[in-house]
Amino acid sequence: MIKNALVLSVLAVLLLAATAEAAAVRIGVTTFSPVSPITTTGTFTGTVIFTGTGTFTISGSCASAGSGTFTATVTPGSVVVVGTGTCAGSGVFTGSGAFSGTLRGTFIVTGTLVFTTPPAPAANSVPETTLAATPISGNAPLTTVFTALCQDPDGLIASCVLSFGDGTTRILSNIQVPQTIQHTYMREGNFLATLAAVDNAGAQDQTPAVATISAAALNRDPQTELFATPIDGRSPFEVTFLAACRDDDGTISSCELEFGDGERAVLQNMESPQTVMHQYVNTEDVKIIRAAILKARDDKGASDQTPDVRLINVLPGFDKRPETFLEASPRRGKTPLEVTFIAMCFDADGEIRDCEINFGDGETEELLNTEKQQEVTHVYTNTRLDEIKFKAELKATDDDGFNDVTPAEVQVIVETDIGRAPNTILSATPLGGPSPLVVTFTARCTDLEKRVTQCRLDFGDGTAQSLPLNEDAHTVKHIYRSGAKQTFVAKLDAMDHEGLIDLSPDTLNIVVNEAASLAQEKTFEFSFDVKNTVESRQLSARKRLSSAFLFGGSELRMRIPKSHVDRVVLEVADTNNLNDLVISMDSDEIYRDEPEKGTYTIPVGEDFEGTLRVRAESPGITRFWESNFYDVRVTVFYRERTEQFSEQSFTVPTLLGLERAELSKPAGVTVTLNEVPVESGEISRNLIQQTNTIRFGAEPDAAVAGKAFLILSYSEQRPAGAVSFLAYPAQLRDP
Repeated sequence: MIKNALVLSVLAVLLLAATAEAAAVRIGVTTFSPVSPITTTGTFTGTVIFTGTGTFTISGSCASAGSGTFTATVTPGSVVVVGTGTCAGSGVFTGSGAFSGTLRGTFIVTGTLVFTTPPAPAANSVPETTLAATPISGNAPLTTVFTALCQDPDGLIASCVLSFGDGTTRILSNIQVPQTIQHTYMREGNFLATLAAVDNAGAQDQTPAVATISAAALNRDPQTELFATPIDGRSPFEVTFLAACRDDDGTISSCELEFGDGERAVLQNMESPQTVMHQYVNTEDVKIIRAAILKARDDKGASDQTPDVRLINVLPGFDKRPETFLEASPRRGKTPLEVTFIAMCFDADGEIRDCEINFGDGETEELLNTEKQQEVTHVYTNTRLDEIKFKAELKATDDDGFNDVTPAEVQVIVETDIGRAPNTILSATPLGGPSPLVVTFTARCTDLEKRVTQCRLDFGDGTAQSLPLNEDAHTVKHIYRSGAKQTFVAKLDAMDHEGLIDLSPDTLNIVVNEAASLAQEKTFEFSFDVKNTVESRQLSARKRLSSAFLFGGSELRMRIPKSHVDRVVLEVADTNNLNDLVISMDSDEIYRDEPEKGTYTIPVGEDFEGTLRVRAESPGITRFWESNFYDVRVTVFYRERTEQFSEQSFTVPTLLGLERAELSKPAGVTVTLNEVPVESGEISRNLIQQTNTIRFGAEPDAAVAGKAFLILSYSEQRPAGAVSFLAYPAQLRDP
């Protein structure tokens, strides 16, 4: 009975299991295809393996709470979507692309697996380009700024290249925003700039953007040459002009000669010399200067920026005084300002004896006593805060001793350049105390260009000391003495190589109180800066020298001090080589040749003091209408002995009780006291006077900046205030 019941129970279990299995959807391996949607519902336990292409949605829930697991792993393309859940919940999984997946568990499928074929990709659009340029025309070298844009409406830019049309290209960034590119066309011509683009699908712009750039050759101005003979005479008189207008890169469209008296002549548009005659008339009682100007214009509309000028002196019938003419360029500028003067001294009834230009800044220069134009160069400096107006004046004296009553004048305005001036820094300790007071100064002079030429500490008590020029901070000790309370103003001054000074030098107030009593030993302190050295120097000048057979020429003159001249360096910037260039030291020639452009060294090796002259020889009578010119710079290298002394005075109010005098000085320094040479150590007290002069110098090949001390010893104590021992050094003076 029991055995039968057991068999029945097993059969029931098997029957129930068979019934449950029959109710479930058992799927072993299933492949879903996007051909048609598949809907699966019901409860099943098993594994679903599927692959496909398209989109899908899977939703499911557990058959009963708390039993089994729900797991789905889906791989669409390279993305893995994983979802898990317990039978207490449910899961929904979506994806697209090429995928495969696996479902395991016992669950109810209530969703739908839908697979659809993806739409065909849209057709690729070609990229587009935009190009703008400015300027698109001008003279070479021409710098043009391009604005370039490469863009793709449905993708990315893979390549964006700008070809400038002159054989060069630029690869631009693959960004779809405008880009700015600058390019310079070095030669003349017409250039087609092209912007080409390729997108990420390999498509190219079928109509690339272009821009046409036109670079023309730079036009050179026309040139003029004008000669006249005679250039002076009594009214009325006739002048013959030889005029030539030429253009090196085109043709002459206009050639006119203005005679300076309101009349003019229109010449033929040819480049060969043309002869023109004109009569000048002077109805005044004074000499009249007419400026004849030859003007030219070429086929491109350019004119000669430096037209040739000839000055014609139209004399009345009775003028006995000399006349002057003066012009300057530039007339205004920042310091240091180099000004070129054109000067002429002439006399209607005789010859010029003296012709001198006063530059208005304390300097003058003697000119040649010739009635021809002369060129003079002068450098003006301004060390003030505001501008300085200089009046340059040209004075003349003739062979009868008459002077020009109305000398020619030109005003030159030199602006300040205070930003380049040197700077001073001064400190001291202590700033006050009883006499004698020892003060330690720290002083420094600086310059932007590191070219300080003077750094001088003025102690405010009549003494000063020059400091080294290396821009370092220097420590200086000084002893102040006073018989009563007194304030001394110490000041640090500086100057650079251009003559600029510190306009607000550092100053300090030193307060010295009266000493309690006078000691029996009195010390005089002397500061000095002396030298006796041979220094290498150089002198340089530049000028455009010219000479013509009919009209004479200009000359460069350089005054050389007493020295040993080592060499002369000649730099030729431009020339037409129509004849020799001559260099002489006074009357002795040291160079004669027809040099080309370049630099030439002329050895000298002589002691000399005088004038070095440089001139151009005229082309001669066979080419009387032409001028031989050289644009030169001449530098003279010489060695000059420089001796600098320091002479100072001091007063001894009394000589009573003076027993001993002792001098202390640095090595390499020579000293004379009241014109008697003295050495370090004890000196004769008989040399000491109430008013004394002491002179410091340097031994050969020595330069010393320092201090010396003169100590006077007295035999007895004098009442306070009876004697005041103060030194009053004189300013440094030239030997």
